[in-house]
Amino acid sequence: MHRIVLNVKDNALSNLLQALNKLPEDSVEIVNDEVITSGKKEDFDFSNVKINAFKDIDSLAWQKSIRDEWD
Repeated sequence: MHRIVLNVKDNALSNLLQALNKLPEDSVEIVNDEVITSGKKEDFDFSNVKINAFKDIDSLAWQKSIRDEWD
């Protein structure tokens, strides 16, 4: 017996399952089928995230101080 771990794209999964179903019934067992998220930034909903770290900073004064460093 061998175990093979595959990452299969959603659009290819049905084709793979059809191929596996054509094998003899006792030769293949699907042990685990899990959905893996891509981890892209658009997968995370930032609408409820509130960041207060920069709330007390005067952005115009900060920009002026940065520009003053260039002189």
